[in-house]
Formats: sequence, C-alpha cells, structure tokens
Amino acid sequence: MLTSINPGRAHVQAAALSTDWTIDKLVAVGGNPLVVFDKEGGKVTIKTCDLSRWTGTEKAKGKGLATFGQGC
Repeated sequence: MLTSINPGRAHVQAAALSTDWTIDKLVAVGGNPLVVFDKEGGKVTIKTCDLSRWTGTEKAKGKGLATFGQGC
C-alpha cells in the first residue's frame, strides 16, 4: 500500500524508461496527477485506490502506460 499526501509533482512519479511497477493500493490525498511519467515508456499498474481525499483531476500524465483498477 502506498499513501501519498500532498506531493510536489505526482502521487507516483516514474522517472525510468524501464519502469514496471504494481501497486496493490494507492491512497492519494491532495492534488496533482496520480501518475506522471518523466520519460517515454514505462508501466504502472494500480490495483485499487482510495481517492476520497484526492483533489486532482488528471489520473495520468506523460508517455507511459498507467492501468487503474477498482476505485480509481
């Protein structure tokens, strides 16, 4: 489980070309995108989310593959 509170840029920031992460549960509090890819490529899978206190509007930003499950 990853809990992110008021991040500077994103709740999950993927900075490597070979990113391949799976997060079982993301709890996002505050604004900013859920996932930002700094480089082209990479994959982030988030299985479930608690977005009850997320104030952002953009789920994913950049050139990567973000997959969101239940509650996201």
